[in-house]
Amino acid sequence: MAYIPGLKSDLFVSYAHADDPAWISAFELALEQRLRERLGPSVELWKDTKKLRFGQNWQDEIEQGIASTAAFLAILSPSYRSSTWCTRERKKFVSLFPSLDEMKAGRIYRLLKIVKTAWENGEHRDFLGHLQDITFFAGDGQSEDLEYLPGSPEFDARIRHCAAGVAALLIAMRRERERVFVASPAEDCFDDSEQLKRELRELGYDVRPDGLIDSSYSDALVKREMDKALLAVFLIGAQHDPFVEHQIELSAECGIPVLLSFSAAVDDAQDPKQKKLIEKIRKGEGLPAKFDFLEGTTARGMIEHAVELLRPKRHAAPVDAKNGAARVYLLYDPTAADDLAFAVKLQADIAAHERFTMLTPDASAATPAARIERHRQMLRECDGALLYRNSAPPEWLVQTAPDVLFAEFQLQRPPMRSKAFVVNDPAIMPGLPNVIRRSPEFGLAELEPFFAPLRQGAAHAT
Repeated sequence: MAYIPGLKSDLFVSYAHADDPAWISAFELALEQRLRERLGPSVELWKDTKKLRFGQNWQDEIEQGIASTAAFLAILSPSYRSSTWCTRERKKFVSLFPSLDEMKAGRIYRLLKIVKTAWENGEHRDFLGHLQDITFFAGDGQSEDLEYLPGSPEFDARIRHCAAGVAALLIAMRRERERVFVASPAEDCFDDSEQLKRELRELGYDVRPDGLIDSSYSDALVKREMDKALLAVFLIGAQHDPFVEHQIELSAECGIPVLLSFSAAVDDAQDPKQKKLIEKIRKGEGLPAKFDFLEGTTARGMIEHAVELLRPKRHAAPVDAKNGAARVYLLYDPTAADDLAFAVKLQADIAAHERFTMLTPDASAATPAARIERHRQMLRECDGALLYRNSAPPEWLVQTAPDVLFAEFQLQRPPMRSKAFVVNDPAIMPGLPNVIRRSPEFGLAELEPFFAPLRQGAAHAT
């Protein structure tokens, strides 16, 4: 699921296939990592994994990918300039908008560019000149330039800059599409309802309705307020208001997700009609297909729960069913800068050379529970686990290594096909199998014992 509601992907990366595929792969992986840190969920990048540009399906699949993406990123190089495919991709995206102004979300263009390699005489500056660009090379574009390599401080700094721009664009686009319906409550829940609406608006959500509504409004008008809402929130207290129950019925007809939250006073209800409504909700009667029920929490807890429900959820990377690509969970501590830099490059190298599906930790999940659940999900779904540690705290290693060693027992899952630990000092893991030292000359060849079992057979079913 994309970060932007209603679209299949968030970013279409357009590049020349004549450019270094390892560099392109490292760029995409590093950008995804930074975007996860900023946005929380994994942003969906459309990638030409099937090499469609070399086939006959351009009109069908690539064109559909462009039409259903939020933003378009061009990676400029001399090869990009001469590429017919890149030109067609860019023209298709631009054709989706009647004018340049309509290509904006807020003040940001949905067409972005970075410069991997300068054009002769710096002519890349005159291409899409109305757009700002980020250069991934040292020099003035007039003479011999030094391209920034993945894993270098300069490359990482440019990635952070690029991610900041993409994240700002996606946030602006998502907020334009995010509607939350906060139902007009009975009088005893009014203050909590107003606090929820204020906080959601401060976060940038389109909160409907603007004021209170009641039975004076037609069903058609109320449904228009609910239309395309990501969530409808109902606060239920001790007092009875028949219009609250009617709004619940209308939300069920609209088929939108619903959160029903009981206040602490709900058990003090004296009105028989309110008691009946409370009982129906507790039994799940007459509610929409997608509903969440919250009881026994404070107003603050209700607000935090509502915000958490609105966060876009991360979905694990799917297995390529065509080639049965093995899934490798690369574990590292993303809060340790040195480990993160090495892991991002290692991830790119493995994906480029072995074609495995790479799974990674979630450093930006909203709660510790969410991070743990992501970690357990990856351990359940992976075919192999590769742990890397250098500068991460010893406590991290003590907590994480047993998860790899005993994943089958703890999660009741099939045996992994491969496990390994890459550390700078193997002495910290005495007696454990498959411990690999990261030497100064470390390369993928040293991971061959880990790779070999993953190349055999298909990925396990989940």
